[in-house]
Parts: sequence; structure tokens; C-alpha cells
Amino acid sequence: MKRIITSRVWQMGALAGVVTAAAIFFALFIDFDLVWHELRGADWRWLLVAVFALLLSLICYAVRWRILLGNKPSFGFTFHASNIGHGVNTIVPLRAGEVARIALMGSEAEAKVSYTEAVSSYVVERMFEQVMRLVAFGTAVALGAGGVATESALLAVITPLSLAFLALLWLYLHQERVRTRWPKKLAKLPYITESFAQRSINGFLHNLNAASSPRQLTQIFLWSGLTWFWAAVYHVLVLAAVPHLFPRESWLPIALAALALCPPSATTQPIIFQTMLAPISLAGYSGSAIFAYAILLNASQLVVMNLLGLLGLTRIGFSLQALRGLLGQREEVRELVREQKRAE
Repeated sequence: MKRIITSRVWQMGALAGVVTAAAIFFALFIDFDLVWHELRGADWRWLLVAVFALLLSLICYAVRWRILLGNKPSFGFTFHASNIGHGVNTIVPLRAGEVARIALMGSEAEAKVSYTEAVSSYVVERMFEQVMRLVAFGTAVALGAGGVATESALLAVITPLSLAFLALLWLYLHQERVRTRWPKKLAKLPYITESFAQRSINGFLHNLNAASSPRQLTQIFLWSGLTWFWAAVYHVLVLAAVPHLFPRESWLPIALAALALCPPSATTQPIIFQTMLAPISLAGYSGSAIFAYAILLNASQLVVMNLLGLLGLTRIGFSLQALRGLLGQREEVRELVREQKRAE
């Protein structure tokens, strides 16, 4: 118990330090007059269309989670549980929303899912999310600050996504070869031991085996792609609401970079959200323009996800007091996640 309290104190202290440093940085380097001018001039019609794309992304996200859970819970319950988690993430620090949705899914009889299954699905889901982040970030880098033609941009998105899927499918079908040969080859790299490579490969393949067949793996990857496709559309449409912030040819690389750094599936609180998008300015873009873009993204997610979260609580028949009780189980749930990863 003492270790848990100490860990929580350190986490909250580190979070407070990051928020304070970010606030000082923004106060010194952000032109708030420019930010306010751009926000006032935003075309709210494009923002409404963007919200629709965000909703489609959240629907695809819930479909993928349901597949990972063996299609045991209904789509409605899965959708509402995931939205409750997203809503909590926008207002409570340290990824508390993940704890809420795992605990909700594992504790409700209606879901027909055990705690272990809920935790396992979360661990596997994070693996696919990291793959999609790498694809989005790699595509943003490939497109570059100058952007490319529409046809080439489409090819630049589809190509790494297809390669990622083919790589996962190959690993799924050739697991024994990977387990026996790759650790020795990876051990030749600096700072990597054979035992570390073996553990890492075993853990990755264990997660990949959540798919019971190549067909299910294809379904999971397809819905991951759709989740991130609509999330990318949402990010581009938010830029369309403030068309003077950046050159039109830079919209796609900026949107994909923002998506990779802080996707809707891993949203967070104000200030932290803007801080996570700040590195995009290192590519030569105005820090104030990035800040204005981040505010629009964060504000729209706050509104949509909290409204959907409240709707989810109502439809599931859960109270805010009961949700608070679930959040009190965060250390127990996180320990289950750690045990799941150690078991791999």
C-alpha cells in the first residue's frame, strides 16, 4: 500500500511539473491574440462535419474492441463503455479512463466478459494502436512539410498501412521461425541481449495470438484502419475550419502528425493535449497556429466524448457515484495489466 501511495504521489508530482512548465512555455512563446483571432474566425460548419467523422471513428473503435472481446458483449454496451472511458480521460489525469472502461467491462454481468478478458483485450488493443501510430507518424514524415499531390498522398497513406498488415500477417503465420531465429539476430544490435529480444518477441506474438485466425487478424486490422482513417479525416476537417492557419498542401502531414501524437483513442486533458502537439512546430510551423489547432481538437473531443460518456452512463444505468467507485479500483486494474504483460 505504501508503495502504491508513493507511486501515485510521484505521478501526480510529475504531472503537476509538466503542466506548470507547459503553462510557462505557452505564456512566453504563444501569441494569444493570434490564437483568439483564429478561433473566433473558425468555420463551425466544418467543425460539425469533423464531429461526424470523429463519431464514425469512435464507432469503429468500439467494433474493434468487441471483436477483441470475442463478440461477447453487445455493440451498444461496448460503445457506451468505451465512450465512458474516453470521457473520463478528458478530465481525469493518468489515463484513468482506461481503468474505468476495463473495470466496467469486467464487472458488469451484461457484458459477459471477465476481468482477465477485459485486461487482455486492452493489452492487445494497445499493440494495434501503437502500430497505427507508427504508420500515421511515418506517413506524416514521408509527406513532409511541403505536402504532395492528392494521388501521391493517398498512396503514401495506403502503402505503409498495407505493409504493416502484411508484416503482421507474416509474423502470425511464421511464429516458430521468428521465435527461434530472430532473438539471435537481434542480439547482434547494440544494447540488445538475446534474452531481452526473446522476451519482447514472445510478448508481441502472445498479443498477436489474440486473433484466433488470419481472418480475425484481418478483421482487427481492418477496423483499426477504419478507426484511424476516420480519425485522420476528423483532424483534416478541423484544419478546414481554420483554413488560413496553414497552407492547404500541409494539412495532411500536420493532421497525421497530430493524430500520431495524441489520437482520439488516447485523448487527454487540456494543456497536456496542447503540450503533446507542440513538437509539430519543430517542423517549421508556427507554434501559435499549432496551439490554436490543438485547442479546436481538444475542445471538440471534450464536448463529444463527455456527452457520449454521459449518454453511456445513462443507457447502461450507471451513476457518477458508481463510476467514482470504479476509478477507485485503478491500482487493482493496473496491477492486472502488469501481471498480464509479465505473463507474456
